[in-house]
Amino acid sequence: MSGFFGTILVMVFVLVTALVSYSSGKSKGRWLAERAAERLADDSVRQYRSGYLAGHLAGWRDAEAHRGAAPAEYRESGPSRPEGWQTRATAPVQSVPALATPGQAAPAKTAPAKTVPALPVPVEPWPFPIQPQPARMQAIQSPEARIPPEALREEEAARKRKRDRQNINITLYVASLLLVAASALFIGSSLPSVLRFVGVWAITAAFYAAGFILHARASRLRPAAIAFAGTGLALIPVTGLAMYNFALHNGPAAWLVTSVVGTVAYVVAAVRLDNRVLAFLSLSFVVSAAWSGVSMLGGALVWYFACLIGFAVVLTLIAMRRPRWLPPVYVRPLMSLHPYVVPLVTLAASFVPQHLGKGEYAIVMMACGLYFAVMAALPQGIFRLPQFYAARLSFTVAFLVLLSDAGLGLPEVLLAGVVLLAAQSLWSAFDSSRLVRWFPGLGTSQAIRRCRIDAVACFGLQSAAAFMAGLAILVRHSGTPVGIPLFAALLCGLVLAWKLGGEAEWLPVAALVIAAPFADELGGWPTAALLAIAGAFWLLRASRSREGKRKAFVLAGRIALTLSVPAATAAVVPETPERLAAVVLAFLAAVTFQLLLEAALVRSGVSTFAPTACLAAFAGTGMAALPLLFLLDQASGQPLTVSAVVIHVLAVALLGLTLFPKAVGDAVRTGRVVEFLAPAAFAWSGALSFGAVSVSLGNTVLLVGALYFAVQALRLPRTLHRRSYWWAARALVTLLAGTGYLQLLRDGGDLVVAGERLQLATVVFVALTVQLIPPLVEAVRGIDRGLATVDSAVVLPFMAGAVAVVSVSGRYSDGSVAGSWQAVAISITMAASAVAAGFLLRTEAASAVFAPATLALLLLLRGGHIHEVEALLAIFAVFSAVMVAAVPARMSKGVYFIAARILTAAVAAVFAHDVSASATAVSLTFAGVLVLQHIIRGLMRNRLQQIPFQ
Repeated sequence: MSGFFGTILVMVFVLVTALVSYSSGKSKGRWLAERAAERLADDSVRQYRSGYLAGHLAGWRDAEAHRGAAPAEYRESGPSRPEGWQTRATAPVQSVPALATPGQAAPAKTAPAKTVPALPVPVEPWPFPIQPQPARMQAIQSPEARIPPEALREEEAARKRKRDRQNINITLYVASLLLVAASALFIGSSLPSVLRFVGVWAITAAFYAAGFILHARASRLRPAAIAFAGTGLALIPVTGLAMYNFALHNGPAAWLVTSVVGTVAYVVAAVRLDNRVLAFLSLSFVVSAAWSGVSMLGGALVWYFACLIGFAVVLTLIAMRRPRWLPPVYVRPLMSLHPYVVPLVTLAASFVPQHLGKGEYAIVMMACGLYFAVMAALPQGIFRLPQFYAARLSFTVAFLVLLSDAGLGLPEVLLAGVVLLAAQSLWSAFDSSRLVRWFPGLGTSQAIRRCRIDAVACFGLQSAAAFMAGLAILVRHSGTPVGIPLFAALLCGLVLAWKLGGEAEWLPVAALVIAAPFADELGGWPTAALLAIAGAFWLLRASRSREGKRKAFVLAGRIALTLSVPAATAAVVPETPERLAAVVLAFLAAVTFQLLLEAALVRSGVSTFAPTACLAAFAGTGMAALPLLFLLDQASGQPLTVSAVVIHVLAVALLGLTLFPKAVGDAVRTGRVVEFLAPAAFAWSGALSFGAVSVSLGNTVLLVGALYFAVQALRLPRTLHRRSYWWAARALVTLLAGTGYLQLLRDGGDLVVAGERLQLATVVFVALTVQLIPPLVEAVRGIDRGLATVDSAVVLPFMAGAVAVVSVSGRYSDGSVAGSWQAVAISITMAASAVAAGFLLRTEAASAVFAPATLALLLLLRGGHIHEVEALLAIFAVFSAVMVAAVPARMSKGVYFIAARILTAAVAAVFAHDVSASATAVSLTFAGVLVLQHIIRGLMRNRLQQIPFQ
């Protein structure tokens, strides 16, 4: 089995060697191609510049020639020369003109007859040397005209030679592969075994030797020589197979002989042919020779890995020392290959640990760790930092595997991993200066940042190991306390947060989050201890931090201590059905305490971290805990729930009274937020109390809310804001009157007045009637008549609703509505209230609706009771008559006057019908009333002239 794995590892090693060789050759080819492209680009630019300058010079010469043929008159009377221009004496066209330099003046006329006359041109120094050329030449020439024919022929010949060389190499390589395949087939032929064995060895030696001879003596045949030598090298494994089949039937021995022969052959070929690929392949045969020796001795699989590690050490020493006897062709392969051998060993050993004995995998990893550590410690080594990380990883894995092989269980091994990772994390944090000196990197700041990242990453691995250790302890029912890895992670996080600061301040939070799933298994006291330690640490950190961080640390400590309270409660309270309810109650009490503490700090002017958000969060958390407590508290009367509601409601009320409306400074905005917290808490608590607990608890919430709104209204200035608080207080008092009487009825009590038990709707109507008094008083005083009208418009419909309930309900509890004085009394009271509101608020247009709407509703509800109808008509008739004189508007006077006449006639008719029950009497009475009205209108016509609709 070990031989099989050895073969697999050899194949893997050969594959890695081939990949490294391919990568090296490809990178070098890419570099050469880039260099060639750069040279070609430089040549192209140079050729373009020279062509451009030549064309420019040719054009200039053509212009000079045309100027020479100009008429003499033009030459004599040329344009005036601007200041700063000079003339230049030109030579004949066939010669190179002599350029004048600045500061020299040429004569205006030239003596020779065959020379071009001087023209005024600006003279500047010419930036490049001028070569003599013909006067008329083409500015642009074709590329074929610029490149000599000899160069074209040489380039074509070079391309042909390269193409022929490629064809020859491809043919030779294919032939080599065919020869190797033919040799493999030759082994399986029917010839005698001795002949087959000798034939294969002879062919191998012949090709190998022929390659060297041709390479040394015929330079033109060197591609063929390399192909012959390569064929001989490729036939070496085939010869080993033939030797095993026909001569040496011992597999390990045949492997050893083949490896040694192949090593020697490949080394000689690499040196003689100066081939780097053969150098890489020879190293693979060295590994094969070492493994074959292990197989020859019958060693275990661990010795294969040990040989590889030894081979890596030898390669490293040779690559670093570079002795004189080392051929140059081996320098680059050794430098490229030696860093990858031991990582390959580590990876290979990690894939087959089940085939290693106890302690062997740990030994391999320890050896790898030692190699990595030595390479990281050497200043001239490469990949020092990755080797340092690899050494730490190897030592950690080796130690954990050693503990596992020693008989420890998975929880204990993971716990040891937690400790090791914590040690590495603390080392990176506290010894960063030395690590920076060892591995400076690109700069000191980056090296220090790398150490910080290293410490945080190790803590992340430690946290994961702690979580896995906790799971393993629970799954395997280990005797190790589950809190040990969690406490270790928390303590390491606290130390790192203190040492590193910055983003590392969140590490204790991560440790607490990891411990949260194990809270039930930890128990009350360990969980409380975790949270208390974290809270105390953050409070201590706050005492030595800057202002911004101090606030955050104080808040974090308060939150941690708040969470420790329910954990301690769980430890104290015995196992009973009410235990969870008690824990929730303790949590709500702790949150309420933090709410009041935050309010006190804000009130006293102490700067805290996000006070508005904290107040909202604490209050919202308390509100969220209430329904959970309602579900958990199953005791009779739910005493824990009642206590929680009372605590929460009183705390929120005290919060509002503390911060609103007299908050100062930056607390003004906080007070505005608190203003909405109290009503929300009252509404939420009241709804839960009435729906899930009892009416008495709901009444308690209403009472606290009514008192809160009343007190706050007294503290506010006389604005609409204050009136809104008064409205809330009055609404809660009205609601409290109804729910309080409902509680009295449910408790078996009642209120008896005039021999009748008061109905619930009657009590509510009385409370609403009382609520109508404040707006009417304000109307009398003349203050805010518009708001008083709105107030009355809200109260009167509710009063009408109570009247409707009493009139149409028929029966409530044991009291009968029929014949009850309550219906009559509340109807008359309703009419009187509407009349009073309409009269006192007569200056407001909206108040004109109160009386007609009330009369219509009462006639609809109480129309079957004639005496009540008489009273109602009489009341509204009197009201209409009074309003004729009271209202200032002329149109309103006319309307009320008509209403008074109609209601008076209706009262007389209804009274006549009530007395006589005769239609004739009703008709005569109605007619008499009309006559009387005409008489009165005639007598008072002077006073009634301003009243329309008569």
